[in-house]
Amino acid sequence: MNKKIILIALIVMSLSAVSLWLFGNKKSAPSQVTEQTTTQTTDTSSPPDTTENTTQAPVTEKPSPERTTLTVLASTFAEAYGSYSNQSHEYYLTSLYPFMTDAMKKWAQGQEGELKKTLGDKAIYHGFSTKVVSDTQFELPSATTSSITFKTLRTESIATRTNTKTYYQDINVKMEKVGDTWKVAGAFWVPVVTQ
Repeated sequence: MNKKIILIALIVMSLSAVSLWLFGNKKSAPSQVTEQTTTQTTDTSSPPDTTENTTQAPVTEKPSPERTTLTVLASTFAEAYGSYSNQSHEYYLTSLYPFMTDAMKKWAQGQEGELKKTLGDKAIYHGFSTKVVSDTQFELPSATTSSITFKTLRTESIATRTNTKTYYQDINVKMEKVGDTWKVAGAFWVPVVTQ
């Protein structure tokens, strides 16, 4: 029952991420005005150019379908991977196994005990929620590997909803193509630098 709920939640998050990405890309970029001036020459063989200023719209490239797919998969994974609590950690990593490579799954299985120690007793709620704000770096060095870094907004809650700490943290998600399917090969939180 709980696995079905988690799977449905992941599907809803995926669809939400796709919708946000699609609607976010339909917004027009702020127009940039480029002013060009032309100088008239004394050449009488052609009529003088009477154009003084022209405006050119910026050229925006549409991301490739593969980049879109990778970004949606990786951002959905990053949000689910960064959102957990001591009251749901039993299902937290196991619900993400289908999206992981075998090596990542093996690593995650070894982390479950550490996660229980870190989050502590279930009697006092301790959890994190994570929302991807933007992708800051995208690399596709080969046809079977990818690396995407996201800026996320994370909220840590302890005991009550008012006892929270919110901060930005980057995460780098490594993707690997296994057969015809992209899977997560690694997820690495960039340490938060406090000033």
